[in-house]
Amino acid sequence: MKRILSPPEKKILSYAKDGRNTIAESRSIAHKAITKRKEKANRALRRAESVVSAEAARRPEDVATLVARTGRTSWQKLPDSPLGEYVAARLRNRKLRGMNESKESARLLEKGRKTSAVRPVALKGSLRDAEP
Repeated sequence: MKRILSPPEKKILSYAKDGRNTIAESRSIAHKAITKRKEKANRALRRAESVVSAEAARRPEDVATLVARTGRTSWQKLPDSPLGEYVAARLRNRKLRGMNESKESARLLEKGRKTSAVRPVALKGSLRDAEP
């Protein structure tokens, strides 16, 4: 039977597993941007295929049969920053500004950051500047 988690345990899991989009796009705009970038990569590939097939129609003996994957590697989707890292950067920023800090949330945050999976962190703006 599954064990019921206490609220602090849930918070630690949230810090470890959840993420925040810190690449300078809101969530809805990021979804739209991903589809546009995929469309652009696919258009580049179709264009390269049509160029090769047109060349093959003119001179079939001189053309290679394989098409280079043009545009597929030009953009890669980055994972969201871990929520624990995001919150830690926010707290560092608040501390630099002289704002209050809660001891309980800091303890839970450290536990969550220790148990989180290793993911790249990309913070923008004032959050990036607050890093130690």
